[in-house]
Amino acid sequence: MSRGAVIESQNTISPTPKSGDFPEFGGKARSLQELSRLGIATPDFVCIPYTVWPLVQLKQGSSWPALVEITHELELANDSLSRRIIGAALRRAVREEPLPFEAENALSAWLGRGMAAPLTFVRSSAATEDAGQTSSAGQYKSVVAASRDGPLRAAIATVLTSFYSDRAIAYRRAHGLDQAGPLMGLILQNAVRPDAAGVLFGCDPITADRSVIVIEASYGLGTTLVSGAATPDLYVVEKKSGLVVETRRGSKKVRDVLSHDGTCVRERVSERLQLGNALTSSRLSELIQVYRAIEQIFASPQDVEWAFEGEQLWILQSRTVTSVTRTEISR
Repeated sequence: MSRGAVIESQNTISPTPKSGDFPEFGGKARSLQELSRLGIATPDFVCIPYTVWPLVQLKQGSSWPALVEITHELELANDSLSRRIIGAALRRAVREEPLPFEAENALSAWLGRGMAAPLTFVRSSAATEDAGQTSSAGQYKSVVAASRDGPLRAAIATVLTSFYSDRAIAYRRAHGLDQAGPLMGLILQNAVRPDAAGVLFGCDPITADRSVIVIEASYGLGTTLVSGAATPDLYVVEKKSGLVVETRRGSKKVRDVLSHDGTCVRERVSERLQLGNALTSSRLSELIQVYRAIEQIFASPQDVEWAFEGEQLWILQSRTVTSVTRTEISR
């Protein structure tokens, strides 16, 4: 199976995808498909479209009939206690039902064709994730698991049930979104063990200046940036010329690494590394060059998660920066 293989439902995938293709996979999976098909290096992955979960396209003989009635009760519930009780019932129902046929095929393909590394990142790709004003950012879980049948089934269940977490239910209710689902595409992606990782914004995230690229970098996994445990290095780059116009060295006192079983372990960084830069000049140049190609693909500034594993630059995710409101600066 080639990188970015897709477990299809009924849609046909074009050989040269454009933005808007893959409507049944959610934003994360759609962007990975486009990046991979157009030559950007992403860790090997397979995607399961959310239409394999029968509530999306109900048909006779659906394997998850119990969810229909419970979800209807959730839509009618007017108080938070009732919604919490119903949400718990939905999470139990998801865990008790067998995986649909298409999802079983995806799991078998992932484990049986030599794609999977020792660890797999099971990621959510819900219909509303990265979708403009209702991005559902941070609502759903992603899990690292050993690339074996049992651990992956447990991880898939954890990601799916996060669609019915109390927080996700409240978010959808506040934004007028349908509670029926789970409208949750899944990504099975090889987990990488980076020595440096971070985020890149194709504009200034504060001023919306599209003439610059802003990069944050730290050692190990990017989780220290998300949690605020490490102060990353900062680079501001002129997009057109590639000239670095500002640098700020972070403290980078800790880093997160993956253990053999997928547990995230936090380590202290040596003083020597703390005084160094997470990105060498050659790595920085490569990252800028790859980002320019990514922005051409999506024709809009992107928020990119990246990682260097040895000499290999991996693009883990790319999504459109939705907070940019100013008129684009001419390049």
